[in-house]
Order: sequence, then structure tokens, then C-alpha cells
Amino acid sequence: MLTEYRVIEVFPIFILSIGGSLISILLPKTAQAIQRNDRKAIEKMAYDGTKYSNILVALMCFPIILNAQSLLTVYVGESYVHLGIGLSIWVFTLTLFLHKYTSSKFSVSNR
Repeated sequence: MLTEYRVIEVFPIFILSIGGSLISILLPKTAQAIQRNDRKAIEKMAYDGTKYSNILVALMCFPIILNAQSLLTVYVGESYVHLGIGLSIWVFTLTLFLHKYTSSKFSVSNR
């Protein structure tokens, strides 16, 4: 049972690694803008960073959600196709997490 879920773990880990890379690039830039107290740069980073990171997450996640069974067939064969719905749910919750995470990291507050 555990080995079956290790098979589908590849897709969410790939998405997390790409999303994490994006955050690790944008977060220091935001910190520099905050240190300089550059309100315009902070707002640009908050709105543009959130917009583009959410677009990237959607472009990675939705094709996997919609084609989970086909991807599993190509990746490991017919014997694991029954895990397609689990993969879709996992990637969908990951989409929600990454959307919430990027939105909270780059939110603009009135300090």
C-alpha cells in the first residue's frame, strides 16, 4: 500500500520543488524592498509575484489533475491507474496550499 503512494509522490514533489524555487527567488527581493522601505517595489513584488507564481502553479497542477490516469499509465503502467483519483486530489490540495502560501508570503500590509 505504501509503495503505491510512493509511486504517485513524484508528481507533487516536482510541483513543490518548482514552487519552492520560485519562492526562494522572490522572497529575498521582497525582503530587500522592505529593508529599503520602497513601497512601490513591495507592492509590485506582492501583486506581480503572487500573480505569476499562481499562474505557474496552475499551469503545472491542472494538467496533472485532468490527466492523472493517463500520466500514471505512461509512468508506471496499467496496474496503478486506480491511484489516479488520489493523485488528482493530492495535486488539487497542493494547488490550494501553494496558492495560499504565495498569497500570504507576498501580501501587502499597511505598516
